[in-house]
Parts: sequence; C-alpha cells; structure tokens
Amino acid sequence: MAEETLKEILEQTKKEARFSRLLAFIMGGILAVVLIAAVILVPQLVGLMTRISQTAANAQELMQSASTTLTEVSGALSGVSTMTESITKTSGTLFEGLTAVDFNALSTAITDLQAAVAPLADLSRLLTGQ
Repeated sequence: MAEETLKEILEQTKKEARFSRLLAFIMGGILAVVLIAAVILVPQLVGLMTRISQTAANAQELMQSASTTLTEVSGALSGVSTMTESITKTSGTLFEGLTAVDFNALSTAITDLQAAVAPLADLSRLLTGQ
C-alpha cells in the first residue's frame, strides 16, 4: 500500500514538473515578445519625439513672429499710410511664418506615432484576449 502511494506521489510530481516547465516556456515567450516589441518601438518613438520637438519649436517661433506682428500693427494705427505699409509688411511676415510650418512633417509625425503605437495595441489585445 505504501508503494502505491509513493507511485501516485511520483506521478503527481511528474505532472506538476511538466506543468511548471510549460508555464516557464510560456512566460519566456511572453518576455521575448515584449523585449522584441521594445527593441522595435523605442527607436521609432525616439525619432518621433525628435520630430515633434522640432515641429513644436517651429510653432513657437511662429507664435513669436505673430506676437511681433501684432505689436507692429497696433503701432501702425497712428496714420493711414503708415498702417497700409505696415499691413503689407506684416502680412508678408505672417505668410512666411505660416509657410515655415512644415505641416507634412507634422502629418508624418502623427502617422509615425500611430504606426509606433499599433504594435503595443496589438500586444495589449493579445494579452487581454480581446
């Protein structure tokens, strides 16, 4: 009877060891997927953040230019001819400022952000089972 109990304990231990190995392989696979995703996404996100920073700097310069332009316009109200000359000058400055903003780069940065986040969303869906 004791021998049968020992055999049952041995079988149960073997089953538990197989199950533990299987869980270890699954966890290793999940870790590998997360590491690969991080290796792929981190450089993309760094590049994206650089482009966003550059675009923000351009927008800040444009706002400074617009502020300067508004100051010039308020000073030009003293005379009609002075105002006409100032409006011509400031509209050129505004147009140059607006054309200096690289909307294509901003659009590309947004597209890159979507592409960079898509694998994380897919991974999240896989992990949550949705």
